[in-house]
Amino acid sequence: MKRVIFFLFMCINLTVILSCVSVNAMVIPEEEADSFVVIGKTQVQFSTWQFLHIYSKKIVQNMAYKRLLKQAQFSFGEDVDVRNIKVNGKYMGWTLLTGGVAFISNFQRNTATADVVVNISQRHDRINRIDDYIPNQTEIITATGIYGAMLKVSRALINDLPENSRVAVISISSDNANFSSYVVDEIEFQLVSSRKFTIVDRNSLEIIRNEQNFQMSGEVSDSSAVSIGQMLGANIVITGNITNIGVNQRLSIRALNVTTTQIVTMAREEY
Repeated sequence: MKRVIFFLFMCINLTVILSCVSVNAMVIPEEEADSFVVIGKTQVQFSTWQFLHIYSKKIVQNMAYKRLLKQAQFSFGEDVDVRNIKVNGKYMGWTLLTGGVAFISNFQRNTATADVVVNISQRHDRINRIDDYIPNQTEIITATGIYGAMLKVSRALINDLPENSRVAVISISSDNANFSSYVVDEIEFQLVSSRKFTIVDRNSLEIIRNEQNFQMSGEVSDSSAVSIGQMLGANIVITGNITNIGVNQRLSIRALNVTTTQIVTMAREEY
């Protein structure tokens, strides 16, 4: 009897080890790395049932992708995707309570993580089709996450800045350089799509950035922003920051008149 119990115990342990979910999927190929910008991470949990203690990597991948994408779009907006997905599962011990069923199947609790990314190559293609991407008022109001926050602050800028201004988006301060670059890029795009302003070329800003040794994601004082704007020939400079507000985050933007150094407008949105 003891041998039978020992044999059954070893069989259960073996099936637990062999059936644990472990999936790596949708890894960004090295040759495509320049096309994606990682702006954050997301995580979800979900359960799976394995008949005969066998799981399908494709099914687990699809389940993880759908849940991760939904969570990423809720947190960062609809203009994102997820890559570098990792799924790890743990055998749920209460399966043993089902008696003989545990020998032919089990339930697992899976934790899935992924990088939240923006496809830069697709965003560049948008420039040639601006009219297709100008959001209407309903889309602005209903948009969520960082994308929704950017749409709202961009719309405030478009409404308040003097037409025909030459505008330079100097920096967005945050603890993630890629995230800051993404926000700057989106705000620039929205300003360009309004067809009301001239936006300083990013290459010109990069030259000044290197000369002045400031980071796109770092804090820039008003006096420094005005000075940089003067070098770029801009008459409006835009700076901002992303800060934590409890469980939420806040995107704050301010536009300065380069000539008078006065604040032209400010906008902030939580997400």
